[in-house]
Amino acid sequence: PRSDLVALVDIAAQVADVPLATINLITDVAQHQIATKGFDASVCAREDSMCNVVLHEGAPVVVPDASQDPRFADNPFVTGEIGDVRFYATHQLITPHGVVIGTLCVFDTVPRVITADQERALVELAERVVDLLELELRTRELASSVSELERVRDELQRSNSQLTAFAGQVSHDLRNPLTTVRMSLSILAEEVEAGELDPATAEYLVGRAEKGTGRMQALIDDLLAYARLGGQIASK
Repeated sequence: PRSDLVALVDIAAQVADVPLATINLITDVAQHQIATKGFDASVCAREDSMCNVVLHEGAPVVVPDASQDPRFADNPFVTGEIGDVRFYATHQLITPHGVVIGTLCVFDTVPRVITADQERALVELAERVVDLLELELRTRELASSVSELERVRDELQRSNSQLTAFAGQVSHDLRNPLTTVRMSLSILAEEVEAGELDPATAEYLVGRAEKGTGRMQALIDDLLAYARLGGQIASK
């Protein structure tokens, strides 16, 4: 059990001046005692839970003697099958969104009553229990967000490394045909300037330049196709 919840349930028992107290979380099928005072925590079927009967009352429930209350007289926590509860007081644990997730209970094996001040104190303690549970939830959500941000950061670093390597390869692949085009045009220009342009040589140099530009065009087309494919995959 969490020490902070155990401390609250211990205070609840002291406030009500009873030996037994518990914080329950109630699912659709079971009641989980997540912190207790005066007995060992356990799990029981929801249908056996006393709190289940009054879970949605919307206000504190105080029962001086459960054995005399028709709602609880046959409950196994009262009949001796599970417990011998007589005095019973409970208040709902209600989240900020209005969802009832459980109860804060104090009880005794003998009949008794509590004052209005004690009842109000139990209500405030139930609210503090919810505060602690909400804090735990927000902490987990924050940890999850941090983990997701770290994952995204690592993915960006990996993508950047791949992009750097890809850019280097593309630069290398484009540089070769570009060099061929520049050399061919340079030689062609020198031949024209010297007035020694030979038709066969000119045809050869122009052909080399055309092949180089064709190779660059093919590389650019492949690069654009790769980018489009990557975008389609990302959108899916």
